[in-house]
Amino acid sequence: MLLPLRNLAKLAAFLPLLAAGADDATRKPPDRWAVVHAYIDANDAHRKQQMEIFRAEIGEEEKERRRQELGPAPDETAAVAAATAIIESGGEHTLDAVDFLLNRPMRSISETALATALNALAAHIGPNWSLVEDYRASEGAIMAAFGATRLDDTTEAEKQRLRELIDRGPEPRTVDAVAAALAVVDTGGMRALEAAEFLIEQTTDLRPTGAMVFSRWLRISAQSGEAALIELVGPNWEVIGDYLEQSEAWEIAERDIRDADPDEKEQSIRLGELGDRPTPSRASAAAIAILDLEGDHEKTRRAAEFLLDNPTRGGAVRALKGAQALAAHFPDYDKWPLRLKQVNDISNVHQPAKAFINDLADSLEDPIARATARYFAASHRIQSANLQSLPDAERTAHEEQALALATGLSAGIANEAFILNRQDTDGTERPMTFADAESELLYSLQSTTVGGFVSDVTASRLDGTPDGLSNYAGQVVLVDFWATWCGPCIAAFPKLREMTAELPEEHFQIIGINVDAELETAQGYLDDNPLPWVVWHVGDESEIVRKWRVTGFPTYVLIGPEGRILARNAGTFDEDFRTIIEQAVSELIEPAAATP
Repeated sequence: MLLPLRNLAKLAAFLPLLAAGADDATRKPPDRWAVVHAYIDANDAHRKQQMEIFRAEIGEEEKERRRQELGPAPDETAAVAAATAIIESGGEHTLDAVDFLLNRPMRSISETALATALNALAAHIGPNWSLVEDYRASEGAIMAAFGATRLDDTTEAEKQRLRELIDRGPEPRTVDAVAAALAVVDTGGMRALEAAEFLIEQTTDLRPTGAMVFSRWLRISAQSGEAALIELVGPNWEVIGDYLEQSEAWEIAERDIRDADPDEKEQSIRLGELGDRPTPSRASAAAIAILDLEGDHEKTRRAAEFLLDNPTRGGAVRALKGAQALAAHFPDYDKWPLRLKQVNDISNVHQPAKAFINDLADSLEDPIARATARYFAASHRIQSANLQSLPDAERTAHEEQALALATGLSAGIANEAFILNRQDTDGTERPMTFADAESELLYSLQSTTVGGFVSDVTASRLDGTPDGLSNYAGQVVLVDFWATWCGPCIAAFPKLREMTAELPEEHFQIIGINVDAELETAQGYLDDNPLPWVVWHVGDESEIVRKWRVTGFPTYVLIGPEGRILARNAGTFDEDFRTIIEQAVSELIEPAAATP
């Protein structure tokens, strides 16, 4: 954590000043709050004018002219510095400055300043556990209300009551409950463990409007909670053992309820009575404490494996720490293929995991383990080669590195079982060998990277009709990997519709490749929201997705009329990518128009 929780004791000195409303000029220069207040007024006025422009019934060109005339938002740097100074000095407007820093989405506020504000609020509120309990009760009621409003048998009057509960929001505020928990942890009392867990698990800020958002200070409070929990639990394997027993018992009970096949409402009641799965936060903290002993604990290996096998919310850092411990302390470790797959699964959200795999691709002695690491390292290089707007020299370098890792990967172990499975178009899974793994990487390099030429890919449309890329030869094709649960995927559909309507159908086609686990999910969405282009369904474990190295959604692949991959883009459909598409179609149309 950035600022130790023990700083709360120092910040407790603020309390007399807060109570007395001290106005000592040596502690609070008279212009500091004026700077903050002036920024608040100026920024609010700027936002109001922006909204007026947005709502004005005028053309887009006039709106843009007015935005240019309005200029950028006021710079907040001086206000942030002034607010931080007020908190550090304990002046009259300390709590106002705390609210200013914690409740405004400003990028210029450093994590150190946010931690200072949180600690000051914790010192003011103190170890008031009732605030945490009240918040939990209110948050629980609101979450239940969200769920209940979706039930068909809820009366309209009851739904209205629940909407009012949601609109009223939680009492106290999320930040007050978090600050109280920080103070409880700092005192080390009987609630300290529970308070530390609350800090770790509280990942959203429930606003008075009922909206759930992520606030930057939540990451800081979670870090504080995790550091405190590791210290409080210590390297205690019994904590991990107890969690494993409780988790297994919960899984058995849940399975029994679902297998009993009661009606949906009865099942929901029984699952509610069972409660949530036990949380692994204390067990994870104990495992981290064991690993912090640098191999001197008899359960080091099992603690490292626990972190990999029991991922928690935001647990990529902990999982990698487990893998690193295995590499550091167990040179003859015999389960690397599984562990490498687990590390690869977190590599898209935690970049150091890629560097770790790359290192093992050179250092592991066991041929199967080393070849597995080479596979994932090569896959990462292929992903990097497909980044949009990558300079040609860098793209070539990534491709050459991937080729070197892939070539000869299966030498001596060609028929040994690989950690991944192949999947046929009908969903049937078949074991892969290392020969298959090497072949797949070489296919990805040749046929799915920018500049390469695609081979024919076949799948089924939603109605079961077989289809393939070869059916669209001679056209510019945009392949869109998407899912109904992917917000950015759905948000891009209006832009794609607009573009499709403007480009000639004989020259341009979109193929949507849906990756929802169930065909019915995709079909249900499209029944209500039909798309004017071809849609395939391949499922969530599709070989197409893996071969094309799709690691995030949406992913767009633009294919030229001769089958050459012109561009790839992931995460968003932006104007730059649209321009690339329109240019490709334009180049196809112009020669066709010139042909007699």
